[in-house]
Amino acid sequence: MSARIHITPVSPDEVGRQIFDRLVAVHPEGLKSSPTERWLLTAPLRSIPLQRCLEILRTAGLRPVSHYPSNATEVRIMISHQYSRSDLETAELLQTNDIPNADALPSEAGPTRLINYKSKKSIMYSTSLFIADWVRQIFEEHDLAGIEYLPTLPVSRRDFSPLDWGDHAPFWELRPTTTLPPTTNRRRHEDGSQALRDDPHARIVENLFEYQATESSDNARWLAGLSYDCAQLHYSRSDLGSLRTIDFAWSWEVISGWGTRYHIVSQRFYQICQKHKIRCGFEPVVIDD
Repeated sequence: MSARIHITPVSPDEVGRQIFDRLVAVHPEGLKSSPTERWLLTAPLRSIPLQRCLEILRTAGLRPVSHYPSNATEVRIMISHQYSRSDLETAELLQTNDIPNADALPSEAGPTRLINYKSKKSIMYSTSLFIADWVRQIFEEHDLAGIEYLPTLPVSRRDFSPLDWGDHAPFWELRPTTTLPPTTNRRRHEDGSQALRDDPHARIVENLFEYQATESSDNARWLAGLSYDCAQLHYSRSDLGSLRTIDFAWSWEVISGWGTRYHIVSQRFYQICQKHKIRCGFEPVVIDD
């Protein structure tokens, strides 16, 4: 597994170019520069080139920030996991990770109102997950466990008035019937303070270098402040118990003000999507013994 790191300096000035040249000298095959001077670094986790590149940024006096840098001492470092096909195919559970692409108005009474119902996508995400009718038929043929199929109502984008599906096959809301126990990941509040595990609204965090968090050197403290934009979810095997065999479930954690939760799926769900070319993004979930 590798890390992909987007590095955004405040400006493409001469100092920034000198830093970039130093990074290239350390890891030429894993570093690219975009026209907007956002640098893309890809390297295996805990590798020597990755450590050296981050050390160059630290010794240059650049302070990592989560927002766009506002002065020459700041650098935005966005870190994401890079998973191989083997990582996906060997995971017992996975998380669907697609960017929301459905305009939907959730309703407590009656079906969810789906606005972009003419989409040609097979799976759409919003506060929930929506599937085309042909995908539902495949899932039903394989008798996937833990899924409830709820009808949706197409509505006008202009005034949200109800429409008819007409010749367009309907979309269905894919609703889990099971909620998993809390993950074992660390959590933080919006202000960065530590949160308890039983807080479902706190942000799940994962540092890039967990093993260095207790070291006292300046370099270790700088590295310990780097975290992934999207943490890889960890569960305890004993907490999951028989729930490991379910095909579709909700996370206990809530990840937005709309009540959105992570969708956790089985390896069987993943394989069915691959076999039938159902385009859906996945990230492996870790089950710790």
